[in-house]
Amino acid sequence: TITKDGTSYTSGTGTAGAFTPTANGTYTITLDADCNGIKCKPCTYRVVVRDCVIDDKCECSNDMYVIARPGEFKIRCKETKIFDYGTTITLVPQNICNPADCLSDWTIKVYDLTTGAFITSESGTGSASSFALTLNSLAGYRLEVTGNCNGKKCVCEFYIRTKNTAQACGCGTWNDNTIAFTSNPSGCVLPGSVKCKKSIRLLPGTPYTFTSPVYNCNLSNDTCKPVYTWSVNGIPQGTGSTLTYTFTAASNLVSIKTNCGGKVCDSCLFEVTLPSGRCDSTLNQVMYDSASFISSLSSSQLINFSTNYNGTPMSNPSADFALSCYTWNGITFSDARSYWNLLIYGGVIKIAFPPGMYKKAGFEVSQFNGNNGNVTVKVYSGNCVYTYTRFANASLPNYFGINLPAAIDKIEVSHSISPVIIDNFRFGN
Repeated sequence: TITKDGTSYTSGTGTAGAFTPTANGTYTITLDADCNGIKCKPCTYRVVVRDCVIDDKCECSNDMYVIARPGEFKIRCKETKIFDYGTTITLVPQNICNPADCLSDWTIKVYDLTTGAFITSESGTGSASSFALTLNSLAGYRLEVTGNCNGKKCVCEFYIRTKNTAQACGCGTWNDNTIAFTSNPSGCVLPGSVKCKKSIRLLPGTPYTFTSPVYNCNLSNDTCKPVYTWSVNGIPQGTGSTLTYTFTAASNLVSIKTNCGGKVCDSCLFEVTLPSGRCDSTLNQVMYDSASFISSLSSSQLINFSTNYNGTPMSNPSADFALSCYTWNGITFSDARSYWNLLIYGGVIKIAFPPGMYKKAGFEVSQFNGNNGNVTVKVYSGNCVYTYTRFANASLPNYFGINLPAAIDKIEVSHSISPVIIDNFRFGN
């Protein structure tokens, strides 16, 4: 048993032992022996320690470094280490003070190596704590370690660069080159599409919502997603996968630019044109009101409401009243309902045509309840509107036909008294 100045210091058993004095003072060493159960007289020694020099200095190390794991890489002050992009490293400030274990606390600050902008920081205590950093910048990092060595501020600065490996987010490819769009010119949402590097004719004053084709960046993860930037005639319109826009210029160049991980990638361009030219006022007086004009239109374009309802025959035409937004061969009828097997009726029947396809249309029109009255037909073609109003005898077939110099975009049919019926609808060129 060893005591120092009357206070227990250490103890042990066996035939030999050792101890190291750590301070000045009187150490008493007492040996107790046990001989086969018989306690012997103890033997006591006294050791006096003087002029014991204790080294309690804690200074900044002359060889400061941190350890980067995995790999146990030493990064000394002013050094630069290169790691793969996307790697997560653990930094341990292991040799900031001298001796290393007198480090009480530390802080690591991380800055962008190119711009100097502050990115993040971490603090810890002792030389065993650590800081995890994910290397997701191609610009690289400047790191500043500040350690507290017994009240002394010790600073070490070092640098990390990243290799542009396959893990870096970058450009890829388009899924396809088709831009889908929708419009609502007649009360129904109508679909359409146009391909990159192609042109399409649309209507002025009508909002169109475009959806970009999907662009795949080179990595399929949440941190590597494309950014779509839209512009019309060079004027930015925002970012996102969709754009809603109303065109007013005669010619419009629409651009979709993609960006992956900060890199400018591929673009998709397409043209939107609007109808131009003067409207012909004399066409307001031209209306074909004979069955022969309607019959002259291709029979293959005839809409049969009994056999083409949603692409399948009606199981019970007289009871089916669900033809709102009925579409056949690109022609869409809105605000309308079915009546028996061949008719469509409504207060105002709006008929939307696919852009730029058909110049002729014809149909039979009558009043739903058998009342005489005026039928008004409006035909929209580009920026022109042609209006026809005529008396309709409820007991006779009333024919309507139109042949325009430009494509028909929309037709509206209404009756002055009550709902109107449309039958034998045909269209063509």
